[in-house]
Amino acid sequence: MTSCRLTVITVLLAGVVPCHIAAASERFPDSSPHSERFVIGSGGTRLQLLDWGGSGPLLLFLAGLGQTAHIFDSLAPQFRDRYHVVGLTRRGHGRSDAPAGQYDLDTLMADVAIVVTGVGRNKVTLVGHSFAGIELTSFAMRHPDLVDRLIYLEAAYDYSLMPKDSDDPVSVTPGPDDLASLEAGKRWFERAFGFWHEAIGADANDVNVRPDGTMKLESMREDVAASLWRVMTTFRPDYTTLTAPILAVYAVSETHPMLPRDAPADKVTAANTFWRTAWRPYQRASIAQLLDARVPTTIVVLRDTQHLCFLRPDDERQVVRAMRSGALPPKLGAD
Repeated sequence: MTSCRLTVITVLLAGVVPCHIAAASERFPDSSPHSERFVIGSGGTRLQLLDWGGSGPLLLFLAGLGQTAHIFDSLAPQFRDRYHVVGLTRRGHGRSDAPAGQYDLDTLMADVAIVVTGVGRNKVTLVGHSFAGIELTSFAMRHPDLVDRLIYLEAAYDYSLMPKDSDDPVSVTPGPDDLASLEAGKRWFERAFGFWHEAIGADANDVNVRPDGTMKLESMREDVAASLWRVMTTFRPDYTTLTAPILAVYAVSETHPMLPRDAPADKVTAANTFWRTAWRPYQRASIAQLLDARVPTTIVVLRDTQHLCFLRPDDERQVVRAMRSGALPPKLGAD
């Protein structure tokens, strides 16, 4: 995740492709064992809630910018033996309503609070990816009595200090041939990101797939994206005010993880220089900032992986193992 671009591009599998008209029924498979319902959030906004079932305290998953709760289709159901597991799709995303305005942090927090108090029995464990780290931190600051544990999946960052997107020499964009069908989009994603997961397709069904089976490039309206980008880049996390134990997973690569395999030598040099001199110092500073918190904090570093690390099989197993750990030890640094 060098910027918002990488939090969004992971679900941008296609655009408007005049050379191919897909069958209206064509969608990516979705075999995850969830039910779908809608809750009424702040201001009467309908919000999609995926429910994987289970019994016990509430485990609530919050997705990254541009993504829906489907991104957790594989990870979430692995905790049904201990929790009641649900995932919230943020307003402006997927099948949730997208009202004009209403994307400030207060409104986002009101939505989360409605789900937590309406679905949960006691305290909630919050799991957030990417942008959702802002929501985890803010909610725990506002409602410490409601939070049992915070789990940041590539999400414990101060995005106001993030390196500029314009400084990153790597841009990952599908070409026309890559966008000609769902299968072509899948192949492009596999080439660009090195893996594929059914959850990516299920997420794209609600974000990118049009009723006629073609796909759109935009994962959300421009005004929604702009509003949430402002929230993202102006929020300053203060982990020292938190009281809930923290687990934070970071995806670490010593070279640019999105560099095309056939990139010319000069681009390889430029990309890896950016990564080494801009992104990695920012990531190390983010970990150090988190470790200044006054609560038990565990840092899990996944090596040689990418922003959607919890979807890659080996990394997913490590994430599950860390999340299922019954005890969070005192502060650990691992970088």
